Amino acid sequence: MRDVALLLGAILLGSCEEDPAHVWPGDHITYVSEPDTDIEPCGGQVAFTDRLVRHVGETWAPGEGSSLAATLELRSEGTETASGLATRGSAWAARQSAVVHEIGHLITFEDDGVSAAVLSEGIAELIDGDGVLQAYRPPPDLADFMHLQRPEFSAQEYAPAAQLLSFLSRRYGLAAVRDAYRRVGPESFPDEIDDAFVMAFGDGVFDAFEAFQAEPQCPILLWQCSDDVVPTVELPFALELDPRTCGDADIPGFTAKGSDDWFPEYLGVLRLSEPRIIGYRVDNAIITRQQCQDTCTPMESVPPWTWQFVQEQLGQKEFTSHTRAGDHHVKIRPENPGRPFMVEVVDLGPA
Repeated sequence: MRDVALLLGAILLGSCEEDPAHVWPGDHITYVSEPDTDIEPCGGQVAFTDRLVRHVGETWAPGEGSSLAATLELRSEGTETASGLATRGSAWAARQSAVVHEIGHLITFEDDGVSAAVLSEGIAELIDGDGVLQAYRPPPDLADFMHLQRPEFSAQEYAPAAQLLSFLSRRYGLAAVRDAYRRVGPESFPDEIDDAFVMAFGDGVFDAFEAFQAEPQCPILLWQCSDDVVPTVELPFALELDPRTCGDADIPGFTAKGSDDWFPEYLGVLRLSEPRIIGYRVDNAIITRQQCQDTCTPMESVPPWTWQFVQEQLGQKEFTSHTRAGDHHVKIRPENPGRPFMVEVVDLGPA
């Protein structure tokens, strides 16, 4: 907390000759914004990101934990090429979708510095909660992104890089991915990147690359199903919220007047001991559900819209879903962040 206090003091001191910045301090991540920016964290966002940093930091560097104390500035506009950017100790984001990605950078930069783009951006995208959806895309061609350097490594390469690191994490373990990360830097040449992968994963890594092209691209979930980060969804479950007043609600996310880029976002885990029929009643809400699985379904049995990742809201206000046994990461957000949204979820019995 001493580091956070010093950081907060520096922010306020630097703004004493101007209008003070808005500041929302946390143990690990302190959010700031300029006075003319109306983006604000919801009431549970600071605590959520502190839990996220602690859990991911321990997962990325077991036994070391995270000493991260950083600022993340909320901006209403990005640049022509970026909606967020991180350096060691500070970052900015101009869209909610960039926030956790940049926090991922802050965690890894603090512990291990900046790596080659495929590793730096891949692990940040893997930490990002939206990265799990990308894992079900067709296998990418490694030649398209493996050796790209910044600025050639654009946002469209983030998801393929996350797919690759998810595959390697499942096959070799996250510690081996971290080993590769630490062996190269942002200016490393292609042969240096290849050498780092061989040193971290062994000579068989090129055979693994071939398997990567043929096997299902299911994701590794670094925090989405952890009790340390998100709560259990207790049924029956109900949520009703006006996004414009989410600062008073214990929920992650953000609010911003007149912008669809910032919104409250409930995150939780639905735990089912047997298959159940789940009933939903929604108004202005989108629900996504991702099974917390440890194994991948064979590629030939995975349809375009697989049970593994389901967007439950299909334009209906009331519907049911036959849901498999196991743990499911649940995300709820407003369809239109400019007006209130409502969700009710009930257990209708065995499937």
